[in-house]
Amino acid sequence: MFEYETREIDEKKLEDMARQAPHLIEEGLRFVDQQRRAGRGPLDVLFVDSGSALVVAELKAHPDDGMLMQGLDYYDSVSANLDRIARAYSRFNVDASQRPRLMLIAPSFSQTLINRCKWVDDELKLSLFAYKYIVAKESKQDTLVFIEIEMPARPEVGEEPTLDALLAYIKDEQIRALGKRLFDDIKAWNPNAVVVRSRKGYAPIFVNGKKLADWAPVRQAWRVWTNDEDGNWKMFSVVDEGDYGALLEVLSSNFATLGEFVTEK
Repeated sequence: MFEYETREIDEKKLEDMARQAPHLIEEGLRFVDQQRRAGRGPLDVLFVDSGSALVVAELKAHPDDGMLMQGLDYYDSVSANLDRIARAYSRFNVDASQRPRLMLIAPSFSQTLINRCKWVDDELKLSLFAYKYIVAKESKQDTLVFIEIEMPARPEVGEEPTLDALLAYIKDEQIRALGKRLFDDIKAWNPNAVVVRSRKGYAPIFVNGKKLADWAPVRQAWRVWTNDEDGNWKMFSVVDEGDYGALLEVLSSNFATLGEFVTEK
């Protein structure tokens, strides 16, 4: 069995390891630069994601509630100079028509910081990633393990996006098609009972007025929150047909408790 221990890591090594293996944070993420001057100081790391959007990453070796404001300062500077930055890193094909993203990376986040983050503009596509630095006991090989932190929902106000706009955020065409297929398949079970809403960043699915699931897009996948076989609210990530089939079985079971299937004659 692979045995390892968790250790602390300093900020410089954290930046270097994130630079060398950005795909461990998010699939399709590519390193662009680090310690680039931005506003009042050098920002930690610049990435570009699988959708060609620039990503401003703020990294901390210890929990720090001030990192949100620091990251927003760097984000402001990058946004104000986006065209120039895109030209400077033209080999990365940065899409200057897209707003950059902001990514906070730390070993953990306080609930205070998480609550503040939920009020950040949705167009920023703010992401929080907690990490663990682990070292194998025998080989001494080390790596970083990243876990995306789910932010709580906030009161919904203003105009909501369309379902098509949510689907368009997914850059993989096959996975996007699976997302559309999910809504079609669920509605086919009973068109009169199923209602899909569009919210900022996600789409809740209701059956006879009761929530069946929440659906949310990411760049290279989509996620569904619904009850598992033990009745616990759980996240399911879909990246291929196998994931889709397994999820559909779970949703079908949950649907049966909320509504009645309709068979076409």
